[in-house]
Amino acid sequence: MLNGAGFKGRIAAAMLAAITMAPAAWSQTTLSTTVTPAPAVVGSTVTVDVRIDNVLDLYGFQFTLGFDSSVLRANTVGAGSFLSTGGSTFFGPGSIDNDAGSVAFIFDTLLDDVPGVNGGGTLASISFDVLRAGSSALNFSDVML
Repeated sequence: MLNGAGFKGRIAAAMLAAITMAPAAWSQTTLSTTVTPAPAVVGSTVTVDVRIDNVLDLYGFQFTLGFDSSVLRANTVGAGSFLSTGGSTFFGPGSIDNDAGSVAFIFDTLLDDVPGVNGGGTLASISFDVLRAGSSALNFSDVML
């Protein structure tokens, strides 16, 4: 049987352990891009992988990717391998608009009654032609996870 002081000490120790573990449990989910090859050469094709990290229970996603259409021209969009680690998926490559510089509403979702996936990996890969020297920001919008 625990006396009052011993019980309070164990509660305090448990609370301290929970507080020190909190940063790992509260890691922020991030979207990022990786370009290969980098740096790109005018006239070549590059692949932009859209990655997600620190996600918990991801069942589906959508996003739009904006780019500078005077520097890049989007060609194709393919599904990444991350979401399919949870089961069968339905992927939508979005709509490429090279005049506006966007690939709108790329999406993927798990299909069955399965739990979402955890961790990180590639959501989608987009192929671009490099039109001229310069740089292009890659901007996310319409993001839903």
